[in-house]
Amino acid sequence: MIFIASVPPRKRWRIGFLKYSGRYFVIRLSVGGYLVVFVSTAVVVGVFKLLSMLAVSAMVVIPFFSAGNESASQAGSRLRQAG
Repeated sequence: MIFIASVPPRKRWRIGFLKYSGRYFVIRLSVGGYLVVFVSTAVVVGVFKLLSMLAVSAMVVIPFFSAGNESASQAGSRLRQAG
């Protein structure tokens, strides 16, 4: 997200299927067409921050569901004891 926000205007770069040119992103689809999305860097940074927050919350929630035979409360108490 920092790299995307620090790209100066009119400078083109390409990462995989995502290409940035000026203020818009061009995403190459598998059918060979192009999907042009006009977004500002603030929106991109906001989306990345939201995704990172969701990833952190998923890291917290997943151990409760992957605890096996333990219930959520037992897993929570075990995590508190380990912490």
